[in-house]
Amino acid sequence: MSLDDDDGWDESPPQEDVKEVSQKSKSGEEIEKFIVDESISEIDLVCQFLLGGSAIQQQNAISRLVAVFQESGKAAFDKLREPLEKAAARFDSDDHVSTAEAFTEVITRGLLAPEELAQCLLPMALKVLHNNRDREVLDGWLDTLYALVPVLSAEVLEREVTELALSKGEVDETVQSRVICCKVLGSIAPRLDRSSIESSWFSKAMGLCQDTDYEVRICMCEQLNAICRAVGFELTKESIMPEIIELLNDEETAVRVAAFECITSLLDFMPDDYRKEHLFPIIKQYCTATDEATVGCIARLFGPLITKVVADIEKEDEWSIFYQCIKGASSSTDPKLREMCAYNFPATLKALTPRKYAMQLHGAFMQLATDPEEQVRVVVASGFHEVARMLGKERSITYLKDSFLRLLGDTSQAVQQKLLANLSSMLGMFAVTNEAERTQAYADLLPVLMTVESSLGRNWRMHLQLISTFPSFADYFTWEQIHENVIPLCFRYLNGGVSPTKTAAAAALPMLLRRTPRAIQRQELIGRFIRDYARSSSCYNRLLFVELCENLIDCFSGRFFRETFLEEAVNTLQDPVPNVRVRSAALLPRLKRIVKLPEDVDILEKMSKNCTSLTTDNDRDVAAAARRVVDEYKLTPTAGLRKDPTMSAEEYAEFEAQDQAKEQEEQDMLAREEVDNKKRRDEMKDKERNKRLSESELRIRARLQGIPRDRAGKAAMNSYSSVSEHGPPARRISNDLDRSHNDYSREKAGPGSARFRRPADPGRVTRR
Repeated sequence: MSLDDDDGWDESPPQEDVKEVSQKSKSGEEIEKFIVDESISEIDLVCQFLLGGSAIQQQNAISRLVAVFQESGKAAFDKLREPLEKAAARFDSDDHVSTAEAFTEVITRGLLAPEELAQCLLPMALKVLHNNRDREVLDGWLDTLYALVPVLSAEVLEREVTELALSKGEVDETVQSRVICCKVLGSIAPRLDRSSIESSWFSKAMGLCQDTDYEVRICMCEQLNAICRAVGFELTKESIMPEIIELLNDEETAVRVAAFECITSLLDFMPDDYRKEHLFPIIKQYCTATDEATVGCIARLFGPLITKVVADIEKEDEWSIFYQCIKGASSSTDPKLREMCAYNFPATLKALTPRKYAMQLHGAFMQLATDPEEQVRVVVASGFHEVARMLGKERSITYLKDSFLRLLGDTSQAVQQKLLANLSSMLGMFAVTNEAERTQAYADLLPVLMTVESSLGRNWRMHLQLISTFPSFADYFTWEQIHENVIPLCFRYLNGGVSPTKTAAAAALPMLLRRTPRAIQRQELIGRFIRDYARSSSCYNRLLFVELCENLIDCFSGRFFRETFLEEAVNTLQDPVPNVRVRSAALLPRLKRIVKLPEDVDILEKMSKNCTSLTTDNDRDVAAAARRVVDEYKLTPTAGLRKDPTMSAEEYAEFEAQDQAKEQEEQDMLAREEVDNKKRRDEMKDKERNKRLSESELRIRARLQGIPRDRAGKAAMNSYSSVSEHGPPARRISNDLDRSHNDYSREKAGPGSARFRRPADPGRVTRR
């Protein structure tokens, strides 16, 4: 198609579109508003945006407040006070909330002194809380006030903050204002003494407990815990407890629940005798309630509740009340109740003691562990390690092993993830003293772990959790199990995993290598490190070798690394790929600390040449990496010197002690292996000697029994095989042969021989 055709590309756009585009384009004046002088300071820029900027520029100024206060402190607020006050009149709710969050961060990070906070931020927070009616804005500035309360003096709180609270708590104020009054009084109560509270606002707080609106009464119940602790037990018993008892009988269910929560929070504050006489009966009454709200409240608070009252439980019927509570919650038809029961189960077990687990709690825990709701099983899995720790190893392997294996093989990855997060600590719960039980437990566990690993798919975070536990496997599983299952997995992750799993596998393999008990398997792993990674044709594998070297230096003594990997590590400094040289350059100081003179003088010379050449490398990243470590490399001493300028005396002494401990441990492992090998060789020699002895003695028996010589050897072998499998040992065969030989000798000597004379046996046939 030609561009000159009528229906071609020369059609002009519709006039309506041109008009719309021209309307949307910015005028010169509008563009001028967004032009900023880049030479002005940060504070001046924030002032400019607050005073005359657009909405976007105001939001940008608010986002810069923390940085400005961090840089200039109170001077920043002195300059920003007027712009902030003017801009606050135009702020919408989002801007107010953002400003309150910025000031809260300034307070929590301590960017202003307490007296500066009282002068700068407190007046602004009180002004907004006094004048604004937007709930979202009020909640944001209340958080700022809560952050201010711990750092302000008691005088400021009593003079300015109490005044705000009392003005908000007037009868003619809105419900929202009276709720704010309750919250502010509860927040400042811990900072004031009893006399100031009694004289200024205690009667007002008690009046709010009888407010006509249930929201105010609920909010006041939430503040009574702090107020009681501030005024002391005597005033609490005389004035506050009657109000709480009355709130427990409130017509609104939500108020009764809030009052019971207040009672629960005060249990540890009350004296033992008062708690047992006055509060414990209330607790028992609520634990036997059947209405939905109360049952839900008990299920949510059961853990801390039972922890605080367990000392008051004496009679068996009182124990049964609490047992029925947890059993009823675990079998409830409401999934939320079962979830809260699972959440409180560790605290419940701690309070009721593990001795009562088997009879009273095991059934409930099994129900929760097999719950059809995924979220319930997730909560059980989150606290499983706490339950196992409290029960101990013997009870755990008896009662928890099956549940643990079932949850570990759960179809929900959320459940598996919670278990894998604490797998290292939970592996030890099967390490009982009974060797047969322990071996069987870990033999049952390993296949489940391998199945879990294969089912994780592309969830690399769960793969990472599993890999991070591999080093601890050496404490529990046999080396054959590790060598056949775990080591191949580590190499698979090292070769094909994502970067975090590669790093974890590179950390796990050296630890497993250190725990390998047999020299032939250690040599196999070492050879694989060198063959498949140090000398690989892939630069990625050579990079992995450098990472392996970093972990090998941490795991092993300098002597082991020097004799095994040092030469290969030094060779990576001359790698043709710049990325490998960058990574290996960082190893230079650590490698030099391993070198021992005069044995490694050639390697040290090679390292020094490489260090010098890397600083002038053609690749700028390599040269920069080398220059970052060259000074430390020059100061780092070789092994055996008693002074290291790069470390303090204490650090160097600790480093030397750790290295010597590692070397001693490696030597002890070699000595144990030599003893085991000698023991196995001796056992094999004894077995071979017994075999030869048995063959010889069996041939003697065969000749004595008249078996032809050519069949004696075969008979001896058959007899030895039978004896070796299920007959008596060779020593017993020898004794039998001795008796047969003695019988034969007596027969040869004849009946007249005094030495072999014995009573006549009528059933005996004498061979002539």
